[in-house]
Amino acid sequence: MSDVHQFSTHERDTLAAVLDQVIPPSADGRLPGAGFLAHGARFDAVIRLLPGLDLGLAGGIAACDEHARRRGVTDYRALSDADRLAVLNEVAAADPGFVPSLMFLAYSTYYVEDRVIAALDLEPRPPHPQGYAMAANDLTLLEPVRARSKLWRDA
Repeated sequence: MSDVHQFSTHERDTLAAVLDQVIPPSADGRLPGAGFLAHGARFDAVIRLLPGLDLGLAGGIAACDEHARRRGVTDYRALSDADRLAVLNEVAAADPGFVPSLMFLAYSTYYVEDRVIAALDLEPRPPHPQGYAMAANDLTLLEPVRARSKLWRDA
């Protein structure tokens, strides 16, 4: 397996600004934007698990900065929200793989973060071992299977 791209602080900050375009903070401030994901451990774990995602994101981030410089600012983060969206659309048109990769990263990591789950008025915990209440099984439903002769032969 090849080495994973090590994202610089600038790249992570730019990615945070881009992710906030994909999932912006709620108007009431209750739900955070997805930008915080760029600096989290879950981001690093996803990047390690999916070879090539790191390079696609790094290329898209660089393209966002380049398109921003063409608009006369230092980098993507210096743009207004409207210009950030326009640049993101330009990069998406030039690199059709960037936005789907970005969205996969955002949606697969955002909705499992404790602060997001809590903001959705859910209990931020795994479903097990604490578990959710389940109806008891009706084991009589297995009787037709148990009544069959065996479908294998002893070796």
